Amino acid sequence: MFDNQLVFLHVPNFKTKEEALTFLANQFVESGLVDEEFPEKILEREEIFPTGIGFEEVGIAIPHSDPEYVKKEQIGIMTLEKPILFKRIEDKSKEIEVSMIFMLALKEPDGHLKVLQNLMSLLQDKETADELQVMGDTALNRKKAIQLLEGENVYD
Repeated sequence: MFDNQLVFLHVPNFKTKEEALTFLANQFVESGLVDEEFPEKILEREEIFPTGIGFEEVGIAIPHSDPEYVKKEQIGIMTLEKPILFKRIEDKSKEIEVSMIFMLALKEPDGHLKVLQNLMSLLQDKETADELQVMGDTALNRKKAIQLLEGENVYD
């Protein structure tokens, strides 16, 4: 469910969640995976239902839109050089610094929960989370990131 073209590692220059989410959502549009409205719907949903989660020592966000805007299922990954503020999933009056974004384009309404559970179990391994955080954006590292998230040994 991961594709090298939707993996962006150690990305600099984003100052707001809107900039980061719009950039990543537009990559889905350009890849033909979602409808043109997808970026707008991601931002709208993030305002109403924030996705910032404090997990271990890292802040992550798992934005998504409604399934009706998805043509083909995919997960996009972006790690940030500098964290940006997101509203917390459990209390939107509070913010969290996020340095990893997993954008979901899923057709199944309950698919988000399954993917969230899988991501949480993978990121419970501190080494995996730490390794993703420091990877530079190279083709080899994008491949390694996907392997890590799919639970494969990257050193085979």
